[in-house]
Amino acid sequence: MRLEAYGMSVKGLDHAENEDAFLIDKAKGVFAVADGVTIPYGGKEASNLAIELVRKHINANNFEESLDKINEIFAKKREEKEVVGFTTLTVLCIKNNEAKVANIGDSPAFLIRGNEVREIYVNDRTPFGIRAMDGYTKFHIAKVNVMPNDMFCLCTDGISDYLSKKELLKLVKKYENLELVVKEIIEYVRAKPQPYNDDKTIVVVKVWE
Repeated sequence: MRLEAYGMSVKGLDHAENEDAFLIDKAKGVFAVADGVTIPYGGKEASNLAIELVRKHINANNFEESLDKINEIFAKKREEKEVVGFTTLTVLCIKNNEAKVANIGDSPAFLIRGNEVREIYVNDRTPFGIRAMDGYTKFHIAKVNVMPNDMFCLCTDGISDYLSKKELLKLVKKYENLELVVKEIIEYVRAKPQPYNDDKTIVVVKVWE
């Protein structure tokens, strides 16, 4: 099984800096997106820290334990340095024909198989706000079998709030080249009217036999 992936992140017009971050590690089969929370502060630092911890510590063989370790280190960093804020985090790990997905927050993970788009995360957005990674909040975890030609899409809400599943399916089918797919999605969303122009980050993964 061979993995192909491409990711891109662009700053939203209503942000002073890009508070999103992402990871692509094809060798380990690990991919992630994080959306730093702007208010109160420290969103960019939080998202970058979360992605760095995933890069260093995620382990497909001990997935849940490695997530606990990431949470433990994140909590310690927040205690040591108050400027570390909050972030969403969605992690995809593919190994031995199985995909594991962990998330805190509202950054979606989708499985695209044939002409179907399926959500493989838990949306933590509620009328009272969004659950975010603080070092103590537990991850939602999902597992799915992987088949050749499956595609996975991880993104932040700057993308998902303005892109339906039908639109996503149409755009990922438009090109074979994943770089073109990702750039097309970014430009498609940027062209839409947006009351709040948020940062936009997306990672698309293709599974080959």
